[in-house]
Amino acid sequence: MKFKVLIFFLIYLFLIITESEAQEVQWLSFEQLADSMEVSPKKIIVDVYTNWCTYCKMMDKQVYAKEEVYEIMNQDFYAVRLNAESTGDITFAGRKFTYQSEGDETGIHELALVLAYTPEGMSFPTTTFVDENYQMLFPAVGFMKKKKFLEVLNYLRE
Repeated sequence: MKFKVLIFFLIYLFLIITESEAQEVQWLSFEQLADSMEVSPKKIIVDVYTNWCTYCKMMDKQVYAKEEVYEIMNQDFYAVRLNAESTGDITFAGRKFTYQSEGDETGIHELALVLAYTPEGMSFPTTTFVDENYQMLFPAVGFMKKKKFLEVLNYLRE
């Protein structure tokens, strides 16, 4: 009986350890991105989001958290996240970008304007794809289902 309990406990422990080591997108900071690009240039995925954006949270759970997605992103791209309302300075492609205040506790980061602005305005989430030379390929505005996101990733990998 004790042997069965021990086996059950070991299996349970193994499952807990395996789950805690679950894979995910390896999000880099902009500083880490700059260092990585110097060593080994790759295309870049910039997730432009806000904390209050429901569709941004859906992208996290329904797209970025899926194994097929994060495996491709981690292998073939560098991924960074940009909170469009963050207030700190960010250096991207050798240029310093700052927060643009629009009044009391409102504003937008200048880099978000560069990476996520379209003629229709700004919308969150916006996933912006950038090439190895820091040239913007295109912004994908709004929530993208996993299947469509994978199509875009596979197209850009070729």
